[in-house]
Amino acid sequence: MSEHILAKKALCTLESVDLQRGSESDFYAPYLNLLAPDISLEFGVPSGTPLRRYIHGKAAVEEFFLSGLHELFDELRVDGSVEFVGGMDKVAILGRESYRIRANGRRVEGKAFAIILEFADGLLVRDRRIREMMEFVDAHRFLLGGE
Repeated sequence: MSEHILAKKALCTLESVDLQRGSESDFYAPYLNLLAPDISLEFGVPSGTPLRRYIHGKAAVEEFFLSGLHELFDELRVDGSVEFVGGMDKVAILGRESYRIRANGRRVEGKAFAIILEFADGLLVRDRRIREMMEFVDAHRFLLGGE
């Protein structure tokens, strides 16, 4: 059995390009079913965007994936395969993704990402996401009256 079984189960839909608006609950179900009640979802993005840096608790994380994510991004897809590194309790997933920024309609291609998942007692307790998102940050700074 693979040492990355929980991470692969949580993110089995990661490489799918078939996510349609309105089907989020089915698409994200494998991930959402593994959430611990006190899950912590963290994004490595600067302040000044509508993407919160920390989301705590199962209900808040579910709400983000079922509705909030698609208020920020469209046409989200993983480019190619992903790499799983680590053991059963802590796994890093490395890859590249493309998406369209809803704020300005700009399409961004091939951006690097890392997702670090931590499990305890078979549940996901911490999800840290580090993404190359300069275009996203710039789009929101512009909307807020910055450069």
